[in-house]
Amino acid sequence: MNSFVKKMSAVSLLMLTLLLVISGCGKNDVEPAEIQSENEISLSSISGTWRENSEAGVKVLMIDSDGGYLLLYEVGATERGSVKIETENNQNQNKSEPRFVFYSETGDLWAESTGNADYSSELLLESGGKDMRFERIDENQKTSADDYLGMWQCGRCSITISEKGDAYQVNIVWGSSAVEQAEWEYICRYDNETETLICDGGATSADVVYNEKGKKKIDYYYKDGSGSFWARGDVLLWNDNKEGRGNDLIFVHIPVEK
Repeated sequence: MNSFVKKMSAVSLLMLTLLLVISGCGKNDVEPAEIQSENEISLSSISGTWRENSEAGVKVLMIDSDGGYLLLYEVGATERGSVKIETENNQNQNKSEPRFVFYSETGDLWAESTGNADYSSELLLESGGKDMRFERIDENQKTSADDYLGMWQCGRCSITISEKGDAYQVNIVWGSSAVEQAEWEYICRYDNETETLICDGGATSADVVYNEKGKKKIDYYYKDGSGSFWARGDVLLWNDNKEGRGNDLIFVHIPVEK
């Protein structure tokens, strides 16, 4: 996304580049447009990263100015597709009204824009008779190292970030059953320029199995991994340089009761 490209270093940009390559979205250097008249809308008007809070959890919608989108669900599901500008004749007002129409990879209609939203801050969509209100994520908001601390959740995968001396330890657990789970561990530094956590090497990945007595057996897949973590507000993305296991996942911060 344009704001990511401008703000992030080559290392941390890999996280978003992987997401966009998988989704078919390309990079662009187009700033989100100012509020435009209804007859002047363009895909750059809605390019960027958006979020919606719903009863089913948080959704994050990433839109490219070339017309690709990637939709991530807090529960771990993913959808991809394309956005087109289509015109609908309004017989009551005797004029044509352009709107954004979202099609899935299979060509099915997923959603379409409604109303005259302020695309600098919100995107109103309708899908299957249900209204959705997405708010633009401010990719330039300040994020300190302390903002990463705590637990983050995406479906059955959880991330716990804690301080370890001058560094930050990231532990990831992805449960596959009651007795088996995949685990990752990263020791990261906080990068002030990109405001991300970066692990330059030494990350581990393992399969952990518990027997009937609760004793666990650990089989390491690798001990030479690396990766990075990008958070803005209560949304976090994980980039695993070794296997790309964090692709298509969005993690939401779990508040800690005080």
